[in-house]
Amino acid sequence: MDIVNLDPMILFAKVAVGEVPCALFWDSAELAGTSMDYEIRIVTEEDTEAVLELLKKNFFLDEPLNDYVKLIEFKDSTCEELEQFCKEKIHEKNSVMAITPSGQILGVSLNGTLEEDYGDVEQCQNPKFKKILKLLNHCAKIFQPIFNERFPKSSKVLNIRVLSSDSAWRGQGIAGALIKRSRQIAQEQGYDLIRVDCSSHFSARAVSKLGYELVYELKYEDYKDNGEVVFKLPHPHTCVAFFIQSTTSP
Repeated sequence: MDIVNLDPMILFAKVAVGEVPCALFWDSAELAGTSMDYEIRIVTEEDTEAVLELLKKNFFLDEPLNDYVKLIEFKDSTCEELEQFCKEKIHEKNSVMAITPSGQILGVSLNGTLEEDYGDVEQCQNPKFKKILKLLNHCAKIFQPIFNERFPKSSKVLNIRVLSSDSAWRGQGIAGALIKRSRQIAQEQGYDLIRVDCSSHFSARAVSKLGYELVYELKYEDYKDNGEVVFKLPHPHTCVAFFIQSTTSP
């Protein structure tokens, strides 16, 4: 069902903070006594720049790995390689965002068909982002045989690659709503499974609460280069974790 063609007044719903409706794609969040109604809809290519603006102010700065390597050094700087990473799957039309009636984007889940790895790391020109990609590719290569043994009949997997919300509206159930809608879209588009990659303790906790199965994790303290730990992240961020859930399970 394409929610952008539905009358929003039919779908509008007020729910308690943190609750996420399974069938309704309008919700509300509350902060400091105010209420913010939002729709969850598919990200289009026309939304790309607005989505990147949200990510530059949030994910680029405060995602634990980005923050650790100081990926963004100055207020107005960016990482073109991360921008490309974020937007390269939007054309698949299975990414979603939470957006208010006035057009403010509160959060986004950038999704795409799962590939075996994150591409040729050596082609990355940004040394800081390259360090992150090396970690992700290391995890992906270890994960793949584990996945093949655990899910031998799976043919198509949707991967939640980036999950981020506006820092001013965190803790209001937006991330959970985005994950739930992503799973519904995965089911509608014929994916067997959905995988969520988590580098943050908080995203991993949110995914776990939604019933996703932890299939693989790598503790940061165990990822070393020449005997040295590469990412010494602050508590509570301890690992990269890959979670899986069937699109057909209850």
